[in-house]
Amino acid sequence: RACVRTALNKVIFYNVPGKYPAHIKPEAWLVYNKKHNCTRGLFFMDDEEWLNYRRKMNKLLLKGDLTWIEDCCQASNDLFLDRIAKTSGQQFIDLERTLYKWSIDTVLSVLMGADSYRSNHRNIECLAQKLADDVKKVFETTCKLQLISATIAAKYNIPRWRKFEETVTDALSTANQTLDMIDKYVGKHEGLLAKMRAEAIEEDIIRTIVVDLMLGAGDTTSNTMIWALYLLGRDNQVQESVRSDLSASMLRYTIKETLRLYPAAPFLTRILPETIEVGGYQIPKHTLIVMSIYTSGRNERFYENAQKFLPARWCREYSSAIPIPKNASLPFGIGARSCVGRKIAEAQLQGALGKILKEYKVQLLDNNEVEDVLEMITKPERSVRLAFIRI
Repeated sequence: RACVRTALNKVIFYNVPGKYPAHIKPEAWLVYNKKHNCTRGLFFMDDEEWLNYRRKMNKLLLKGDLTWIEDCCQASNDLFLDRIAKTSGQQFIDLERTLYKWSIDTVLSVLMGADSYRSNHRNIECLAQKLADDVKKVFETTCKLQLISATIAAKYNIPRWRKFEETVTDALSTANQTLDMIDKYVGKHEGLLAKMRAEAIEEDIIRTIVVDLMLGAGDTTSNTMIWALYLLGRDNQVQESVRSDLSASMLRYTIKETLRLYPAAPFLTRILPETIEVGGYQIPKHTLIVMSIYTSGRNERFYENAQKFLPARWCREYSSAIPIPKNASLPFGIGARSCVGRKIAEAQLQGALGKILKEYKVQLLDNNEVEDVLEMITKPERSVRLAFIRI
């Protein structure tokens, strides 16, 4: 039964969506874009336009030799470790804000190239921090519009809409200013910006894609890192086990296990392009399909001891009475609409976690369990208090 269910995940989200997979976009953003005549990036594109630019971005971010991405992530991770070193042994204040900034730093490093970023990051420090703060506010104000009609909220200009509109306008302005600033330091062949131009992508499209990349970077990787640190801090035995084997594989398993329990995007959506039959039921064309990544990742039929944090379960040598179905956990999505920034996120998270565990013990300062909240992302219901203790 588990295999059938996970096979259906593949059918619905990989095989069926067709040439132009359609998904749900936040209503508040659609209303804002229409009101302000705002052109947006890949997430908001559809049909042939989406396919054209998605293929070009796939070539740059998902295929071929991607060691340049690892180099860029290492550059931003080094700055993050410098910040940790200054508070070693004490409670790390403003963890969430720091991780938002780290996420933005990583995107800027990828856009500029590792060498350019290392040489010029101080020149963009203030803008990068403002952008990180703006992105955090965008997420918060968007979530507040999820349970009401954004169309009606905008029509009557209620306070919740006004705050969202102001926040998004500020964030888009800061992102565009940041792009103009980093463009001064981009080399001819280094970084994503240079690579996009080498693919002859139009400048206006580069701007929309890059600005959305900036705005989408903050909350996903920052919250995933918070959860990874929380899980490792809760279980010293697992933390020591991972620390004893800081291989690329073990770090990958640790992030994969974190995302199984706390997927950055807890739900996948698709709009069926055609009528299909699933389990003997006819599902009509244009039906919205919602899949809970969060639920499938914690299903005892798919995972032995599903509620436990066990990075080693992903090792081939791990002995389990339940073989893990391939499509039970899909934190980066599946098919043509899967996360285009996956390789960046993996390199960023695995690289930073490896550096942290090599030099520090992660210690929770509050032993009470932190509950999760499923909004646009899976986030902690309160701040995670921890310290980094130098080994």
